[in-house]
Amino acid sequence: MLAQWLEQLRQQCGLTYRQMALMLQQSSADGLIRYSCSQLARVVDHPDPQWPLVHAFTVACNGDVKRAQVLWADAAHAASGTSRTSGMRPESINHHHELLKEMRRIRIQAGNPSLDQLRSRARKAGQKLPKSTLGAMLKGQRLPGSKAFKAFLAACGEPEGALRAWEEALERCREEQRKLRAQARRAKTMALLLASPA
Repeated sequence: MLAQWLEQLRQQCGLTYRQMALMLQQSSADGLIRYSCSQLARVVDHPDPQWPLVHAFTVACNGDVKRAQVLWADAAHAASGTSRTSGMRPESINHHHELLKEMRRIRIQAGNPSLDQLRSRARKAGQKLPKSTLGAMLKGQRLPGSKAFKAFLAACGEPEGALRAWEEALERCREEQRKLRAQARRAKTMALLLASPA
C-alpha cells in the first residue's frame, strides 16, 4: 500500500528519481538529510523503509506528509510482527520510526493490552493517558508528549531507572523531526522555483 502510493505520487508529479535527489540536495542545509536517486528508488521496493526516507520522498513530490506517515506506520507495524522480544536500547534510538517500533514491542511484552487497559494501568500508576493521544502515538501519527510517553511506559511496566534514557531518546526524535520539517520547507520552496517559468 505504501509503496504503491509513493510510486503513484512520483508519477503524478512527473519527477525522475534523479530530479528528486537533486531537489532534496539543493534544499538541504547542513545537518539535514540528503538521499541519492538509488536510495529513493529502493524505497518503493522495501517492505519496511525508514521514515526519514519516506518523508523525503513525499516532500520531494509535494505529497501529503500526514497520509504518508499513516501508511508508513501501517507498513512498519506489519513488518515488525508480534514475535520480537528484544529490541533496541533507548540510547541507540534517534528516529521516530525506531521509537515507534520499540513502543509497540514494549506493549507486546506487557501482554499487548488494549488502549483502555493501558489507560487503566496508567491511572493506577498515577499517570493520565488520554485514549486519543495514546492511539495517535501508537499509530505513528505524531511523537508523544513527555507526560504521555512516561504514562505509556509506566502502563507497560517499564522500570523507573530506564525512564531517563527513554526521555532522552524522545528528545533526539524531536530534534530529528525539527530537521525534517526544515527540510520540507526548503524542498517546497525549491519545487516552486523549479515550477516557475524562466
